[in-house]
Amino acid sequence: MINNISQTLLQQFLENIDIDKDFFNFINLIKHKYKAKIYIVSDGFKLFIKSILKDNLKYIDGVYANSLYMINNQFKIIYGYQKNDCQNGVCKCMLFDKLKNGFNIYIGDGKSDFCVSTNADFIFAKGKLANYLKDKNMHNFTRFSCFKDIINQLPFVMENLYERKPIVRN
Repeated sequence: MINNISQTLLQQFLENIDIDKDFFNFINLIKHKYKAKIYIVSDGFKLFIKSILKDNLKYIDGVYANSLYMINNQFKIIYGYQKNDCQNGVCKCMLFDKLKNGFNIYIGDGKSDFCVSTNADFIFAKGKLANYLKDKNMHNFTRFSCFKDIINQLPFVMENLYERKPIVRN
């Protein structure tokens, strides 16, 4: 399906994708107030992420995703972070174990986030991930709909993680 589009049209499409307006405010908060690292771990494509983030990519400490290349006028996928016993193209659990340091907050929304979310100190979840965590009776998460929600809740979460208090949700 992806082979039905030229590399130029794909790039034009990616340049017109809107990103949550508060995402860059979130990055600024994490980098300047909390002095923390930000990693993007996605089962999507690194090409898409880099195109969407453009100049703001310099604030991200690492992007781990599948690679998409044009070879002989055909798009090819390279799964560089795959693990035999993982059903995803990017094994987020393996990468999380490699990257974690201190307290870890995870943000996710889909099925590829199920496994890794159980290893995080706290999770901001929406979509399928939020429903999964609720069904699993997990108590170290809260729902969000946009990055402004995360920005507003982050001081409370950080204070409680630092002090290792149980987090009580409404």
